[in-house]
Amino acid sequence: MPNEPPPTDPLTLPPDAVRALAGGDKIEAIKLVRAAHKVDLKTAKGVVDSYVELHPDIKAQIESRRNHSRHGWVVWLVVAALVAWLIVRWA
Repeated sequence: MPNEPPPTDPLTLPPDAVRALAGGDKIEAIKLVRAAHKVDLKTAKGVVDSYVELHPDIKAQIESRRNHSRHGWVVWLVVAALVAWLIVRWA
């Protein structure tokens, strides 16, 4: 049996990777592709990126999750700054 080349076709994503992408988790999808196909990080990322480019709905989901994550950090920083200011003011 000849060795098959590593998958580079975005249609070869494992179902778990597709579910991870649908949930906005691109990093998990890359990990799943690496594990399922025994490829390096660059190849797995390329496959996932290609899949995302072919599916605008998934791309929007990933962007939404990224923006939500950034928003969470901003809120946390504002709250931390406010607490620090209150401590300094009343200390």
